[in-house]
Amino acid sequence: MKDALFVAYHYPPMIAGSARVKGLVRYLPELGYQPHILTATTYGKEPYPQVYRAHELLGLYRLLFNWKQRDLPSVQRSFDRTRVWGVRNFVRQCKRLMLVPDGQMGWLPHALWVGLRLIRQHRIQVLYSTAPPFSSHLLAMGLQMLTGLPWVADFRDTWTYDPLEGALLDLPMRLKMERWMEKMVLRRANRVIVVTDVAREDFANRYPSVADRLMLIPNGFDPEDLPEQTTPTVHDGRFRVVYTGSFSHSHISRSPTCFFEGVKQFVNRQTHWAQILEIVIVGSLSVEERRCATELVQAGIVKLVGSVSRREAIAWQQRADVLLLVDHIREVPASNIPGKCYEYLASHKPIFALVPEGATRRLIEALKAGICVFPDDVDAIDKGLERLLTAQSLDAWRVPGDHLLRFHHRTISAQLAQCFDEIIKT
Repeated sequence: MKDALFVAYHYPPMIAGSARVKGLVRYLPELGYQPHILTATTYGKEPYPQVYRAHELLGLYRLLFNWKQRDLPSVQRSFDRTRVWGVRNFVRQCKRLMLVPDGQMGWLPHALWVGLRLIRQHRIQVLYSTAPPFSSHLLAMGLQMLTGLPWVADFRDTWTYDPLEGALLDLPMRLKMERWMEKMVLRRANRVIVVTDVAREDFANRYPSVADRLMLIPNGFDPEDLPEQTTPTVHDGRFRVVYTGSFSHSHISRSPTCFFEGVKQFVNRQTHWAQILEIVIVGSLSVEERRCATELVQAGIVKLVGSVSRREAIAWQQRADVLLLVDHIREVPASNIPGKCYEYLASHKPIFALVPEGATRRLIEALKAGICVFPDDVDAIDKGLERLLTAQSLDAWRVPGDHLLRFHHRTISAQLAQCFDEIIKT
């Protein structure tokens, strides 16, 4: 059994951003690697085997300015934003201008010390870091420079090409600095992992020297995390379209407004479907998003369920006739695939995808898993709904289970273990 140090800022009990690492940690031991996870205390201090937590400034900030946060379950803490008058805007501006590459960089000093201690204590043979946040890669780079250990840098999202924080493109000096950091990480990592072909094309084009060290290992899902008994589609005369997750809470540019407009246009044009179509939104909505849905909620077409547990959200997916996926428009091909897309695929339900050009559209079209339209095209949303509701059968858009084997976390773990084997030998 070889020991690996995992630098993963997001880790359970935090749900967002942790599914990939959680799956890797589950299966790598049977492939000869024991992960030791270095993460932060911000979202929980609950004991987990082989998990070591470092303190950071974000936790102190929330302790000082968000007293309710201390009483919340760990998985909710990232959504309970601090709302002290004047403080929130001040901190946002500081993050934009001074905290480079991200607001989580405050965990670096203590995490570096904890990481060095773990390397000596467990005789670590390989380093693995996953981002975002990209400060995780800077931490792993520091550990590599001090120890000489082989290192794998895993990009769940691209850094400067299709940034999670769109404001980065409006700050030339910060963008220049982060591109320099990105270049340093790519130069020093023994292997660079990306999760989509769009991300691989970008790195290969901008950094030709890293092309021979690039690996594509997609995100995916774990059958172990899905309910043992599926919840059947409810045949009550309604055609149910289900969306699970958030919109602008996940990305400031992501919005259901055009979708709601497309639904209104469809039911106004095809009035007899108003009694049959039901849109179920499972997740938290902003005040503005709720306002946009008001007319459809009052008409009985949209049902707002609110935030629920992950198991209940998956149960709603399994009750659906069609699953709704919404992403936001970019100026470049989208480089990431939302995690819920893989859960949707695992449910074997057709997907109605409001997505731009890019990785998600390529995946859904390649698997013939549903219908893709652009997120801001109200007419296409209208016609897409009509196509789904008038189809004689939805089976043409159901993906066979054997087509999804490459997205199982067990398969992904095997690819990473092979990567570790190669760089340890060299």
